[in-house]
Amino acid sequence: MADTPKNPEKHCTYVPSDKKSTKAFHSTPMLDQLEDGPWPSFVTGLKRLAHDNNMMVDLMGQLEYSYNTRLGYWKGGTVSVFGYGGGIIPRFTELMGADGKAMFPDSKEFHTLRVQPPAGNHYTTDMLRKLSNSWNKYGSGLIAFHGQTGNIMFIGTTTENTQHFFDEVNEYGWDLGGAGPCVRTAMSCVGAARCEQSNCNEMTTPRSARKSSRPGCLSRLSPLVDTVTRRISLRERHSCTISLWAGTFSRKALRMAWSSILAVR
Repeated sequence: MADTPKNPEKHCTYVPSDKKSTKAFHSTPMLDQLEDGPWPSFVTGLKRLAHDNNMMVDLMGQLEYSYNTRLGYWKGGTVSVFGYGGGIIPRFTELMGADGKAMFPDSKEFHTLRVQPPAGNHYTTDMLRKLSNSWNKYGSGLIAFHGQTGNIMFIGTTTENTQHFFDEVNEYGWDLGGAGPCVRTAMSCVGAARCEQSNCNEMTTPRSARKSSRPGCLSRLSPLVDTVTRRISLRERHSCTISLWAGTFSRKALRMAWSSILAVR
């Protein structure tokens, strides 16, 4: 018999006894089978979240339906927040009843927001608590660390709440991600933690420069980068490149560019 966890409410197999969601659970015999065996199951996590909100209750109903028919019933669309053309993965249900209404209405919209991670993927407990509280407020509570593009994936919210969630997390320092903004940007570079070509402190350099910037400071970046990269050989410029607003250049060029910017200030 397995030992009882010291803090069962924090264990991956924990499901609360009290139910805050107002909707009755759907019958999910096929999903229930995935909880058998020695390994933790994502189904247990979904059930735990379903105790807190109706969206996850209906999500499990649609997932069970898909398992029975062996078909997917999500379609895309267009969802965005003001000022951004990407960063959100729209999902709308295609499962409709005879009356033309969604069979699982509380999860008929189940969009994903992609948020850029902190520098080097280094989190603090304060960061995680704030993000979790905001997502429990505006979304399903389901979060994935990380997507294929390095983003934090906040999975499951309505069209209306995408803007509310973004506004709140943006207020305390987070920005929307996406396939473009999160491909090896300076802010997500792990630097010396992985790269043998590292020759500066990538964990703090971009963040320090961003915090110290003032209106007009970043506008100086482009000519400075042009000047710096002209001094570096083509062969070196193509080794261990990373992306920044003004273009792609080597770590050595990055260090020189930021030093120049701060010197101008």
